Amino acid sequence: FTVHGMCFLTSDVKLPEACPEEEEELSRIMMKYWGNFARTGSPNGDGLVHWPEYGAKEEYLAIDLKQQVSGQHLKKDRFVFVTQTLPEKIKQHKESTDHLEL
Repeated sequence: FTVHGMCFLTSDVKLPEACPEEEEELSRIMMKYWGNFARTGSPNGDGLVHWPEYGAKEEYLAIDLKQQVSGQHLKKDRFVFVTQTLPEKIKQHKESTDHLEL
């Protein structure tokens, strides 16, 4: 709820418990990123960790309660498994079962 500003609701909607201060700060940060993106087409702005544009370098921004960190190749090991390892295993299995006779 906090990344969408739910901590700041003043209507009749009640959260089960009050938002911790760090979640309120995360909510403010996310609202700044979303607001900047809506206004300018870029989430970046003053006081925010730079959110790199995704491209050939596969850069990303990891946003957490404690910090925001940019990096490259998010979960590359999982990507390689899904795009390379798994298709190769399926191909090997298919080739081995194609030659079975009943």
